[in-house]
Amino acid sequence: MKIGFFFRKLSIESLEVIRSLIDMALYLAWLLLDPGKFKIIDNKKIKNILVVYAGAIGDTYNTLGIINSLVSKYKYLNIYYLSFKKNKDFIKNPNIHIVNLDKAKTLIDDKKIDAAVFLTNILESDLFDKEFYLKTLKVPYIILSAYSSIVTLPKQIPFSITRRVFPRYKSMLGIYISAFEKLGFYFNKKIDFFYTKEAEKYAESFFKKIKKDKREKIIFFHPFSSKITHALDEGKIPSSNWPNERWSELANIILRKYNSKIVFTGSKEEEYFLPSKDEYSIRHFSLYNMEKYMKAHIVYALT
Repeated sequence: MKIGFFFRKLSIESLEVIRSLIDMALYLAWLLLDPGKFKIIDNKKIKNILVVYAGAIGDTYNTLGIINSLVSKYKYLNIYYLSFKKNKDFIKNPNIHIVNLDKAKTLIDDKKIDAAVFLTNILESDLFDKEFYLKTLKVPYIILSAYSSIVTLPKQIPFSITRRVFPRYKSMLGIYISAFEKLGFYFNKKIDFFYTKEAEKYAESFFKKIKKDKREKIIFFHPFSSKITHALDEGKIPSSNWPNERWSELANIILRKYNSKIVFTGSKEEEYFLPSKDEYSIRHFSLYNMEKYMKAHIVYALT
């Protein structure tokens, strides 16, 4: 059943309030009941950190950007990143090592993990199991981010958390940065993207190809996410989808007003959701494919 804009907005805002209340209740429960909070953290003893994250591709880029900033300042840190196998190709920093579930368990058993940071604060069956969670209880320090929902409430990681991020929701990036600050690591909050020399040369070549005027600005639009495309495929209305005609209108305004090119990016499965080329008043299109370096498909550029 489709609902009007007002009721859809009201529903989303109501769920957000409920989620915030749930997170606050979980935080207070930890504060009152969990003895783990009494442990004093000595970050001088922390050399190896296991980061657990089950986010989508866009969020993975942001998370890795935060970790890049962390290891840029604290060069002695080794980060073991437990995430989905599909995220392996995004990791270029030699101080960040992606691991699978079995490898993570072995590292814990061998006492090679000094702290575990759960940026995924639920028992995510697609990424790790209860055995893994029980093994993490051997890790000296466990940090938990703050983000939940009614659906994930039964899956919340229950106890023995050393520190839990206070639920403020300024931004997801702020929550993740706070998780590392709980360990005593303070660093530049600017996201730092790590890239290889080969990728840098490719980027220079790419911009030279489409940027004919030095004063011209290149603007990237990334309209979709896997959450949106999956909802649309199932005939549902995604909560965060901006209508195509608005993207078209915004692109045309920018193209008419500024000396610029707009490049739409997205995965191959998102291509057919993008606005039709006929919806643009300026219709010079070029095709680019940068999957080798970015794992993203450049659908077309508007000039």
